[in-house]
Amino acid sequence: MKLGSNDAGGDASLGTSSHGVTVRETEEVADVRLLLIDDDEDDCIIIRDLLHATRHVHYDFSWESTWDRGREALLRGEHDVCLLDYQLDEGTGIDLLQDVTQEGCTTPIVILTGYGDEALDIAAIRAGAADYLMKEGLASEELERTLRHAIERAASWRSTRQAVANQRAMMTGIPDTVFRVSRDRRILDFSAGIVGESAEWSVDGDSTLASTFGAGVGDVLAQCLERAMASGETHSCEFTREGTINLHFFEARFIPVEEANEAVVIVRDFTDERAGERRLEDLAQAKDRFLSRISHDLRTPLTTVLGYTDLLDTEWAQFTSAERREMITAIGRGAATLGHLFEDALVMARHEIHSLVLAPTRVDLAQHAAKAAAAFGGDGEVEADVTAGVVFAEVDPLRLDQILRNLVSNAVIHGGPHATVVTGVTAGSSWIEVRDDGTAIPEEERSYIFSASDRSLTILNNSVSAGVGLTVSLRLATLMDGDLTYRYDRGWNKFRLQFPSVLSPSSESWGEGSGLLGDHAETASSAGRVRGARGEAR
Repeated sequence: MKLGSNDAGGDASLGTSSHGVTVRETEEVADVRLLLIDDDEDDCIIIRDLLHATRHVHYDFSWESTWDRGREALLRGEHDVCLLDYQLDEGTGIDLLQDVTQEGCTTPIVILTGYGDEALDIAAIRAGAADYLMKEGLASEELERTLRHAIERAASWRSTRQAVANQRAMMTGIPDTVFRVSRDRRILDFSAGIVGESAEWSVDGDSTLASTFGAGVGDVLAQCLERAMASGETHSCEFTREGTINLHFFEARFIPVEEANEAVVIVRDFTDERAGERRLEDLAQAKDRFLSRISHDLRTPLTTVLGYTDLLDTEWAQFTSAERREMITAIGRGAATLGHLFEDALVMARHEIHSLVLAPTRVDLAQHAAKAAAAFGGDGEVEADVTAGVVFAEVDPLRLDQILRNLVSNAVIHGGPHATVVTGVTAGSSWIEVRDDGTAIPEEERSYIFSASDRSLTILNNSVSAGVGLTVSLRLATLMDGDLTYRYDRGWNKFRLQFPSVLSPSSESWGEGSGLLGDHAETASSAGRVRGARGEAR
C-alpha cells in the first residue's frame, strides 16, 4: 500500500487496495521511494507524519504490513530505502534482512524497534542493516538524516563495488597476471591472468612471494619490490620457469603505492617475444649464410669473365683465332651463369617479401627437360630420356626452366660421371627426374640440401655443397603447387620435380581407355644422347 505526504497537512486518508491501505496526498513526483514494512498501522501513520514534516525531501511512501509482502516488495528492487520494523508477524526484521540479502537485495534497510538494545543494534549492523533507529522519541530531522545517509552510503557502496567489478573484469581480460603485494611480501589480491602449462600460480589467503613463485624467484621479486618501495619508482625484473615442454620467460613490474605501503605487480609472459627475437636472429644469420653462398658461387664464373677479358684486352695479338673464340665462349658461359645466380638471388628476395609473380600455363614437361639437358653442350654428355606430348603440368615455364637449369647444373658440377633427365607420370602426378651416379648424400645430411643454411655435406673426405640453386628450386616448386625431393636409389642420386598432371592442350580427355595416363612409373623413350659439359665427379 502507499502513503503520501500532503503539503497542506491533515490526517491520513486511508483506502483499501490489493496491498492493504494506501494514502496519497500529493501528485508531485517524489524524490525518494521509501518502503515501510511494519505490522502496526498506528506506527505507519506516525512515520508518515514524521516524513511529512521534512522540508528538503519528498517521499513516495509505500507500506507493507506482512513479512511475505514486504519480502516481495524488497526483492522487486523498486525502492531507494526501506524502514523495517524489528517485530513482525512471522519473524524478526533481522531475519527478513538476512533472507533478502542472500537473495541479492541491495536496497539499504534501516531497522526500527520500539525499545533500545545495544546488542540488537550490533546484530542489525552485522546482518547488513544500513542503520538502526528507535521509534520512541524519534524526531523528523533524525529520521530524514538517517534515511539520507543510508541512501548515500548505499550509492557509494554500489559505486565502489562496480569499480571493483570493472577492475577485476579488466584484470581478468588481460593476459598478464596482476596482483597487489604488501611491503612485507604478502600477496593481497591476485588475478588469474596467466594460466596454462606455463604458469599456474598457487595463491591463498596466506600467500607470499616465496610461497607462490618459489624460494629462488621469490627472492628476486622481493629485491625488486624493495627497490621500488625505496625509490618510489617502477622497477622491473625477469625470471624463468620450467614448463611442460619449454622454458618460459617472465617479466615482473612493481609499481609502488606509497600511501598504502604496497605495490601493484604486473607479471608478463614474454616467451613468444623471446622466440620471435630468436627467429629474427636466425633469419638474419640465414641471410648472411645465403649471401656467403651466393658470393662463393659467383666467384668462379666472375673469375672466368674477368680473367679472359683481361687476357683478350692486354694480349690479343698473342692468341690464335680459335683460342680467342674459346675465350669469348667461356666469357659468355660465365656471364650467363652470373645472370642465373642473380636471378636465383632475386627469387629468394621476392619470395621473402611475397612479391614473386608467376604466370602459369599448360606446358609439356618433356620439351623443357630436353632443353635443360641440351643447354650443357660441350665435352661431356647428359642423357634426356623423354617423350614429348605425354607429360603436362600447369606451371610458369620461365620458373620451370630455372628449376631444371639448377637441377642439371647441380648434377653436372657435383654429380658422378653420368647424368640423365627422365620424365613420367605416376598416380596423377607429372614429374621430371634429374639423376646422376655420384656418391650418395648421407642420410643425416639430406634434410639440409634444400635449406638456406651453410651446413656442408661431407661425403668421405670431400666437402660437397648442394648449391643455392636447390634452395631456390624447392621454393619455386612449392609456389607452383609442386614438390622437389631427393632420394638415392640403386646407385643413382635422384632429384624429382613433380606437379599435378593436366590434360594436353590438344585434347579434352586422356583418350579412350587410357585413364589418367595410367599408373606406369615412367614414360621414357630414347630421344638421343644430348652432349653436355661435365665438371669434376663428386
